[in-house]
Amino acid sequence: MSIRISDVAQEAGVSPATAARVISNKGYVSDKKRAQVEQAIKKLGYVPNRIASSLRTNKPYFIGHVVEMPAENPFFSVICNTINETAEKAGYHVLTALKQGTQAKERAVIENLISLMVDAMIFTGNTASDADTIDWIQSRGISVVMIERPSYGSRVDAVLLDSYRGATLAMEHMIARGHREIGFLGMKHGQHEVEYQRYHGYRTALADHGLEPGPEWVGFVPDYTVEHGRQAINEMLRGGKIPTSLFITSDVLACGALQALYEHGIKVPDDLSIVGFDNTLSSICSPRLTSIEMQLEQAGAAAVEMILERKEGLRTGVKKVMLSPVLVDRGSVRDLTQSAEKT
Repeated sequence: MSIRISDVAQEAGVSPATAARVISNKGYVSDKKRAQVEQAIKKLGYVPNRIASSLRTNKPYFIGHVVEMPAENPFFSVICNTINETAEKAGYHVLTALKQGTQAKERAVIENLISLMVDAMIFTGNTASDADTIDWIQSRGISVVMIERPSYGSRVDAVLLDSYRGATLAMEHMIARGHREIGFLGMKHGQHEVEYQRYHGYRTALADHGLEPGPEWVGFVPDYTVEHGRQAINEMLRGGKIPTSLFITSDVLACGALQALYEHGIKVPDDLSIVGFDNTLSSICSPRLTSIEMQLEQAGAAAVEMILERKEGLRTGVKKVMLSPVLVDRGSVRDLTQSAEKT
């Protein structure tokens, strides 16, 4: 019976792509995993097909990356950097193209990448491309991975970020510290699933504890910018009584919120507690904010891993990966339970 790379991977307890990198001696693999793979090769008696390998590596391997890159928001740049670093460690090249908004402009970007002979494409964030365009890309033998905002159901590989769980983590953190008046600041969800899941997590957590949000404590903005964060807080403050805490669904918005609060003499967390979202800017804010880490670096690495699996012929079916968020506590939520005990 012929021993395959997938057999080696299973024996070693690693992914097929990791086993392939050890066998080809191409790309980064930790010493521990490399030892596991080498032991599995010896045990199974695996012999790589060097002729097939040389045919596959006859030309450089290029990955096209279509991504939006807002000037103020580092969310996508974190993913972009990780994609570049992971691909480089594996010996591959990334051609990054910025989204231009309309479907026609994005199609031109895609056609340009294809003319440069990319072997795979990653879409990060919202895409203007329709299902026919994605099908056309795949029909040319180009694998497609979508990060964070996947489209077209089961057609493409996807790396998902659990926005609903991220929102409930933020809410559970505040509720556990005695907060019952919790506001919300986020982008209008409309047809955007990611924004809907963040708001849905907020409302569900409140309902689970028998709480209702004051309508004047819920603010929606058209985009994730500092200025929109400032404006939303100013609007909320005009409503009168502020909540004890606020869940803000983007660190960029949180930065704008902090500016407005400072101008009004409202201290965080003494007067208002805040939990941010995405953990991109929260560590450099003043004060530093508790935020939800969405595993952006892992998302970029997972997307490249999916591409490498297909390149090595280790997988043909569609794959979805859901990354779990983590709350990073920096003390920006005041513990009201301790205050209640003292009184």
